[in-house]
Amino acid sequence: MRGWIKSAGGLLKPAAVAIAANVVAAAGSGTTIAIPTHASGDYIFIAAYRDGNNNTATVPAGWTALSPTGLVGSNTNTLVLAYKVAASSSETSGTWTNASGLMVAVVKAAGAGPLGLGNDSNITEANSTTVSAAALTLANTNGHSVVLHFAGHRNTDPNPATPPAGMSNGAGSPNNGGNCTMGVNYTTYGVSSWSLQTAAWGGTASNWCSTTVEVTGAA
Repeated sequence: MRGWIKSAGGLLKPAAVAIAANVVAAAGSGTTIAIPTHASGDYIFIAAYRDGNNNTATVPAGWTALSPTGLVGSNTNTLVLAYKVAASSSETSGTWTNASGLMVAVVKAAGAGPLGLGNDSNITEANSTTVSAAALTLANTNGHSVVLHFAGHRNTDPNPATPPAGMSNGAGSPNNGGNCTMGVNYTTYGVSSWSLQTAAWGGTASNWCSTTVEVTGAA
């Protein structure tokens, strides 16, 4: 039952009840992916990694791109992140043309009140065996957020099972289709800030790109 607290004026009011959000994730090669179990109101994120090209994969209809243009430059790999709010328990990924592989994360609300979209980072990129989860200025700083991290690496031998500090490993696709490596990570619910963190994937150094995004809960 919702508790009660006394306001500054001495009146009783309902205490804030935070959503206990949880995350399920998957990753795999190709231009489509099965979305893990979800329900209406859940937030679904898909990140499309493209190896060997400076243009991002195509975001299908029904999805809203977050990192506005992905990473387009001279580093021969790109990442684009998009999301939708599930309208049912049978959402599909659609076809992400030109993607080398896809990563999906479903943020599920286990409690009363809606989830919300927080802030997202620019696409980060470098050439190394260590990937980073970029810092975020959170939209919600009262401890009711989850931070997700999506990364892709051009080589096939890194190990995406190693998450950045403060995160759990959601899903990984090493030797993804024989052409790249991808990983999804997430924090527990209750984050009030997020600073730059790194993950030592090992393997052979090459170009990689990643992004982070916040999902807020209701207080």
